[in-house]
Amino acid sequence: MLAERWNCLAARLPGNTQAAEKIFNTIENSYSASNRYYHTLEHLEHCFEEMDNLTQTLEDRNAVELALWLHDIVYIPELANNEELSSAIGFCYGLELSADYRFAAAVRQLILATAHGSWAGLPTGDKAIVTDIDLSILGSDELRFACYETAIRKEYGHLSDVIYRKGRIKVLESFLAKQRIFQTDSFYSRYEEQSRRNIAKQLKLLTV
Repeated sequence: MLAERWNCLAARLPGNTQAAEKIFNTIENSYSASNRYYHTLEHLEHCFEEMDNLTQTLEDRNAVELALWLHDIVYIPELANNEELSSAIGFCYGLELSADYRFAAAVRQLILATAHGSWAGLPTGDKAIVTDIDLSILGSDELRFACYETAIRKEYGHLSDVIYRKGRIKVLESFLAKQRIFQTDSFYSRYEEQSRRNIAKQLKLLTV
C-alpha cells in the first residue's frame, strides 16, 4: 500500500524518477529502525489517512505529501534537531524528485513546521495542515492514545523514569497552554476537545 502510494507520488513529479525506488527504500528502512515504536511506517499510514480525509484545499498537495513521507526520516530521541535534519533531507530529495528549487524549499519548510515547540508564529496554510496531521494522534480514543504514550516512552528508553517524566510533563503542559492545539478548523472541531482530555489524564498519571 505504501509502496503503491509512493510510486504514484513519484510519477506526479517531473524530476529524477530513477531515484524514487532508492529513496523509498531509505524511507522504509528509516521508519522500520529498531529504536522506533511510534515514529514508524504505521505513523505514516495514519498521516496519509488523515490527509486523504481532508476537506480543505491544499496549496501544494505534492509538497504536503512528500513532507509527510519525510518529516520523521531522521528520528534520534537523543537529538534535539531531528526536524532540522529531516528537513535537509527533504530538501535534497524534493529537489531530486522535482528538479524544482521552490518545490524542494517548500517541502523543507513544511517539515520544519513539525517542530511544534519552535513555532515563531502560528502555522497557516499547508504548514497548519501538516502540523495538525502530525498531532492528530493526540485526539485519538483513550486506548490508542495510551498506546501512543507507551510507544513514546519506549523510544526514550535511554532516559530514567524521573528524567523522562519531567520532560514529558513539560511537553504535554506546553500543548495545554496553547490557545489551540490544532490550527485548522476541521482538525480543531474533531480533535481539540479529546486531545485536551487525553493530555490532562496523562499528566495526572505522570504526576502520581
